[in-house]
Amino acid sequence: MNRIQTIKFLIAIVSFMLAFNILIYFSQKLEPQQFYSPDGGFSVMIEGTPKEEIQLVNTLIGALPLRAYSSEVGGIAYLVSYTDFPPQYNFNSTNAQKILDSSRDGMASNVFGKVTSERLISINGYPGRYLTIAADNGGAVKAYVYLVKNRMYMLVVATSSSRIYDNSVHNFLDSFKLEGN
Repeated sequence: MNRIQTIKFLIAIVSFMLAFNILIYFSQKLEPQQFYSPDGGFSVMIEGTPKEEIQLVNTLIGALPLRAYSSEVGGIAYLVSYTDFPPQYNFNSTNAQKILDSSRDGMASNVFGKVTSERLISINGYPGRYLTIAADNGGAVKAYVYLVKNRMYMLVVATSSSRIYDNSVHNFLDSFKLEGN
């Protein structure tokens, strides 16, 4: 092999390796990783690396801290959050449902959407809601909202209406577990 043939051969090998590596990279699906929040008392399987955000949310009973963890992978946004109500608020089954109603209404309002389905759910005996919301912009939201003692957990997935039924959406929502409650 002369020098020009050797260079062409090396370029062909490098090109093949580059194309092969690009193909492998883009064909890999990110596998969900377990995320555990010791302070939040929960674990969940989430795609991507969750980013933490803490903010105050204005409510009828005053500003409450909301701690949220979110990630976005392939056009699907995942969020798990919790907020603690003051200890003097003792939730019974009636006012717990009112709090869950208010959360549902606020979530639909925040995305300028309409609740298209709703189901009562529970976790470890605590009340919750399973919601599907159609957003005005063509997007969709699926959410689980739980009221556990004086803490509200929200698991939210937002994506296009065509992707809201992807397995990754339900895998995330269904993986939520209370830890130490």
